[in-house]
Amino acid sequence: MMSMSTFSRLQASYVVPASIFTWDFHQQTLLAEYQGRSLTLGGDAWCDSPGFTAKFGSYTLMELSSGKILDFQRDIIMTNRKFFVGGNWKMNGNKQSIDGIADFLKTGPLDPNTEVVVSPPACYLGYTRQKVDPKIGVAAQNCYKVSSGAFTGDISADMIKDLGCEWVILGHSERRNVFGESDQLIGEKTKYALSKGMKVIACIGEKLEEREAGKTEEVVFRQTQAIIENITADQWPNVVLAYEPVWAIGTGKTATPEQAQEVHEKLRAWLAERVSKEVAASVRIIYGGSVNAGNCKDLGAKPDIDGFLVGGASLKPDFVQIVNARQK
Repeated sequence: MMSMSTFSRLQASYVVPASIFTWDFHQQTLLAEYQGRSLTLGGDAWCDSPGFTAKFGSYTLMELSSGKILDFQRDIIMTNRKFFVGGNWKMNGNKQSIDGIADFLKTGPLDPNTEVVVSPPACYLGYTRQKVDPKIGVAAQNCYKVSSGAFTGDISADMIKDLGCEWVILGHSERRNVFGESDQLIGEKTKYALSKGMKVIACIGEKLEEREAGKTEEVVFRQTQAIIENITADQWPNVVLAYEPVWAIGTGKTATPEQAQEVHEKLRAWLAERVSKEVAASVRIIYGGSVNAGNCKDLGAKPDIDGFLVGGASLKPDFVQIVNARQK
């Protein structure tokens, strides 16, 4: 069990992923700092109380300094990653249907603690931006790696911004598997979009045969590596990673909450090694495999699932329930 008398004899702070825990000798309280925010966790009586150990468990100094994210630290960290729900309309909709979506989003009510972004076809970006609430972000479904040129059928980050939109989805499985986009190209697109001040939803995920062959981590890490190589340290706040198991998109199948959490947790640990513990703790990793009103709460309750990238369900009023998945 963590003994505060032991803690008070040590003249140091304990640095672990995302948090710095310090014993305040004057106030006799355990403090935590995360992304510039100071949190008072409590003092001797609080930390040694049955209530603390029942809720958070008991921790030794070795555990606190082990480099692992412990359960009570995870509770703190989760509150600093704002829940994110994106609606990818794909090649669906017209002005009439967009009006209907704008209406049910306006009626809501939408959880104010959730960031919402919708992604219409490119030709409706401007119209959608005019119709939906300014608090709702609008994303393009793709963009190219340069600002202009002889690239028939493509659009640039500059054009997207000119329509009042600040988000773009890159690396979606349909761009990878239908249109043959490579990891390298997706990385280059990510680099350019971020350089133009855009925010990126970067997608990764394995196909069914890759999962069955036990290659989920290999594929997900390889795809993510091509993305992180093109992100500078100061750009990470503008990046959301979307794990979308290809076998669960548009098939009616979905990973169980436990399967999805396992991949998200491993990806976060991998990011801690390859990028930094701070980025791993703060970056939002959302899930994008056939999320609907029936499974969103169970998925959203997992500690490393920070939201969803929703396909067909984002075209229906049920999308409101998905946005509100974290509400009690």
